[in-house]
Amino acid sequence: MARIKRSTSSSIKNRKTKGKKTLQTAGKLRRRKTLTKSLREIKKMQKSTDLLIPKASFFRSVKAIAHVIRPDLRFQSAAVLALQEVTETFLVGVLGLANLAAIHSRRVTVMDKDLRLVTGIRHLHKPYHPIVDQNTYINSLFKLAKTPSLPIQNSCEDCKQVGGLFNTVSEMSKYTLLDLPVDSFNWNEHEKKIVKEYLNTMNITMGELYQSCLQDVTDKKFNKKEMPKYHWINKHSQICTKCWPNVFLELLYAWRSKIPNNHLPKEVTNRIDCWYGRNCRTQKHNLLHAQKLNHICEQTRW
Repeated sequence: MARIKRSTSSSIKNRKTKGKKTLQTAGKLRRRKTLTKSLREIKKMQKSTDLLIPKASFFRSVKAIAHVIRPDLRFQSAAVLALQEVTETFLVGVLGLANLAAIHSRRVTVMDKDLRLVTGIRHLHKPYHPIVDQNTYINSLFKLAKTPSLPIQNSCEDCKQVGGLFNTVSEMSKYTLLDLPVDSFNWNEHEKKIVKEYLNTMNITMGELYQSCLQDVTDKKFNKKEMPKYHWINKHSQICTKCWPNVFLELLYAWRSKIPNNHLPKEVTNRIDCWYGRNCRTQKHNLLHAQKLNHICEQTRW
């Protein structure tokens, strides 16, 4: 009879380990290939100055947003290109910071919480606009109705800064408001929408709203609860142009809290008060939370 050589257990183990090693090496090679490919793409994009988003799809999204505001709006090709360049620089900056946040938390993948953290930090440090500086924002928000008077050489009562343009609150009536500030009502978009609808129904312009807020200062129609930071302010208080938008936000909140409930729709007045009130952080990014709960109230839970 022909002899059959039996394979020992050690030889079977060796075969298995060889198979595992080949699979591991193949996986590593694949991973290396994908990593080198992605790195090559990143380097290529960093060197080039071309736009990353397709022009046609970007134009369609711009057109859809503009149609909601005004159906008869038209855009020049140069204007759309300028918008695309600005949006791409903003997105690249935000995603770069989100990548740093992911690396800091010892992760490779950029997650939603990284983006939320980065946008929150950007709002804290640049609360008015992500691109333009503070003075440009103030000039775009508050437009001079008359020629301003000479600057009063004194210190600001809020930031105690000496030097610069300081005016009393009564002199701020020479300005007029163009639109609601971006960070009004703690970035609550739903609350801004309610205020704008109320202004439209009552035929009140932004300028009249601004003047009524200043009249509240002269008549002292607010208390410490409504204006916790600036309850000391009066018509003779000297405020610099950097601190004035913050003062106006407090005045706007005090004005909104005094709107009677019978002038607002039932879906607005029937809402339950949020535990964190005006200091709620969820109202900034969660529109459903802002619609469901009322945030024109004080904080009851810490």
